[in-house]
Amino acid sequence: MADQSTSTKSTGIDPFNQQITIVTEHGESVELFMSDIHNLTQYAIKVCINYASQLGASFVFLLLLLVLTKREKRRSPIFVFNILALAVNVVRSVLQCLYYTSPWYHPYAVFANDYSRVTRGDYATSATTVILQLVLCICIEISLVMQVHVVCITMERTRRSAVMILSSLVALTTIGLRFALTVVNVQYILRDEGMAFQQRISSAANISTSVSIWFFSIIFCAKLAFAIRNRRRLGLIQFGPMQIIFVMGCQTLIVPSIFSALQYGTTTPYLGSQVPTVVAIFLPLSAIWASVSTNDRNRASRGHDAHHKLLGNYSSDSGMSDTRNNSSSSTRPLTARLSPASHKTSETYTTFSEKREDNLA
Repeated sequence: MADQSTSTKSTGIDPFNQQITIVTEHGESVELFMSDIHNLTQYAIKVCINYASQLGASFVFLLLLLVLTKREKRRSPIFVFNILALAVNVVRSVLQCLYYTSPWYHPYAVFANDYSRVTRGDYATSATTVILQLVLCICIEISLVMQVHVVCITMERTRRSAVMILSSLVALTTIGLRFALTVVNVQYILRDEGMAFQQRISSAANISTSVSIWFFSIIFCAKLAFAIRNRRRLGLIQFGPMQIIFVMGCQTLIVPSIFSALQYGTTTPYLGSQVPTVVAIFLPLSAIWASVSTNDRNRASRGHDAHHKLLGNYSSDSGMSDTRNNSSSSTRPLTARLSPASHKTSETYTTFSEKREDNLA
């Protein structure tokens, strides 16, 4: 062992990074190092871990959305597009991982630039993956526009129309750039053309996606913060569906934007692919959370323990007690209950706009 180590040091050759030679089918020699093959393998492992995490998260939230959503709300357009976004993202993640197990990523094919053994099925899989990215973008943008329409339904007609027109323009711009990138990528896959414009269009598409997320989230936060302030003036303390969507809007604003910004300053491959996945997960998550909260009498209540009722009551005893309270309240006089601690009324209040927003959530 010592003799072998001494001989290795004497030769000055690193066996873990030694140079090797591969010969193409035309008889040409290609020189490369062991580190090149190692880096190629490590890159594939990192990318597959990235897409596998997206696959698992999307699949879990797809099942949760199907189980927790009420039957009468499963026909709503927002639910349909949220389901489509998660389902498309699951298939997209699977196809992305299949690329690294296909002849596309064979070491000889990569270093010798010889893709003669790539089958038509492999070409179709790669092209389908690119097209599904466009479909995912369309589903997310349409869902965001619909969410804006829901939260702005109580606005003045002129302002609501202006917001909807501007939102549609932002969504169409994002979809248009993603469509152009899809065309260039498909041309590059099938004909080995269009690589000169791929980097610029890819950068423009990623930037437009980030701007779109920021734009829609700012609308959510501005409109819902104003609504929450009005609710506070009425003495409504418990979290309602408007406040829940506000919180989720902040998450949709921050988390995907962080992933979108990190892709320009980190060596982690394909980190930007997490952006549509996070948005596709958070949009139905906000609807699920709001739906759970509205099950608890669809109204907010005052009191020091109001925040404990955020997720409602799931036990049978609490459900029976609520039924008894509701049945008995119809026979007693309509007088406000006094809290013994503060001697203030603990009656619940529901405004017309709040009912309208709860029905649209």
